Amino acid sequence: MGKKKQKQKVVLPPELPPDVPEDEIEVSDKDLGFVNKNQEYAGFVSKLDTQSISRHINCVADVKEDAVESLYEKRSRKKSLRSKN
Repeated sequence: MGKKKQKQKVVLPPELPPDVPEDEIEVSDKDLGFVNKNQEYAGFVSKLDTQSISRHINCVADVKEDAVESLYEKRSRKKSLRSKN
């Protein structure tokens, strides 16, 4: 009696915020003051390994890119259907 191979479930990362052009981003004086006051906490951003992060995002749970893309498209369609109702 053989074991059935279970289908691997793909867990998508949270939705990304909408793209905002650089010239539309406004940094307030309050934001700058906070970052300047807390440089040791905010400094980690410059040390992030963006290459590893990108690699992880592109290879979610050893699933082929097409499968991940189709899941994002499904999520988008469901969301647009809900907003129309």
